[in-house]
Amino acid sequence: MIDLTLNTVCGGYLDQEFKRYLPMLLEAMQESKKAVSLNIKVTFKPIADMETTFTSHATIKPALPVREKGGFCQVIDGRVMVEPEAVDMTLPIPFPEDMTVESIYQNTKERA
Repeated sequence: MIDLTLNTVCGGYLDQEFKRYLPMLLEAMQESKKAVSLNIKVTFKPIADMETTFTSHATIKPALPVREKGGFCQVIDGRVMVEPEAVDMTLPIPFPEDMTVESIYQNTKERA
């Protein structure tokens, strides 16, 4: 057996996962200019009738900025169609009565 540390708990799982997630987190932070985090939880649980023995369980979960894109879909002649490009979905809803899907799509392309 070896000493229990953050590097050795769960067979080195936390260290491996930290190294795996770090580049992704830093890239997301640089792209979004927002904070990112890596939530680490280690749980120790005693084993019944074994005073000096316990189990360890580790979870690691990244928290990244939300990315949001959308698309306009429409049923035309019984076929479900979608615009080929992702669009900004921050338009006011409900849409004005005179607004068409084509005008919405054109407006989002102009703002991009």
